[in-house]
Amino acid sequence: MNTEQIKSWIQQCIAGGWETFQDLHVDDIEPGFVKKSSWLQAGLDALDVSYGEIQSTSLNVLLAVPLASSMVRIGVNFKNIKEMEGQLSVTPPSLYVFDASAENWRKSLSETVIVQVAGIQSRFHLNYSEILGNDGELVRCVYITRHP
Repeated sequence: MNTEQIKSWIQQCIAGGWETFQDLHVDDIEPGFVKKSSWLQAGLDALDVSYGEIQSTSLNVLLAVPLASSMVRIGVNFKNIKEMEGQLSVTPPSLYVFDASAENWRKSLSETVIVQVAGIQSRFHLNYSEILGNDGELVRCVYITRHP
């Protein structure tokens, strides 16, 4: 994993980029991460690296994992990491740095449901979101943060 790229991105975010929602897609970290089957584990590994870089700040980092959207409410239809991978959208997961006290992040995370997924370590905290998009489709996403 290209940890230097992640560290550089984190430094840009700490310098103020987090306020403009600069993200880092997992497929941009390493050429081998272009395959959908590698996205989730690559994202979790990148989240670990990112978390290590922000520990001494007041910021936090999350991995946004877009799932396939739908015209009907689906809810949480996965119990393990393999089933979750089967629900991934065409957009790779991406990392975001945020201030936990920022209103937009608190609101976004408050509108989610906590989920547990077999195969994802307990140090990760998963929140599932399913909201109506502008085009009438239900946009699904899992937000993953890391416990200290």
